[in-house]
Amino acid sequence: MKRQKYYFDIKLKIARALFFLNALTWVGFGIYLFREMAGFDNRLSAVILAIFMLGNAAAMLISGLAIYKRLKWGYFFGIAVLAVNILLTFTDQFGIADFLTLLV
Repeated sequence: MKRQKYYFDIKLKIARALFFLNALTWVGFGIYLFREMAGFDNRLSAVILAIFMLGNAAAMLISGLAIYKRLKWGYFFGIAVLAVNILLTFTDQFGIADFLTLLV
């Protein structure tokens, strides 16, 4: 029984780390996109897209924390966040950034 609990704890730590890595990736993408787009004449679009990306990063961070704390709603929230991310990854132009986040 202790062995199963030990492996379950390791799986939770891995899940938390992957959610945090994905959140960090989205923060990086948001900052990069804002810097690239703000140089042109579409600052409002850059701000809106950066807010969406930072919101996604926040959802990933909350999911990672909630799953690690073993909150029941956290599991469903995390699955929903992942499902929406996977769905949106395939509905847009699929590039290297999409591949990296899908891989994580």
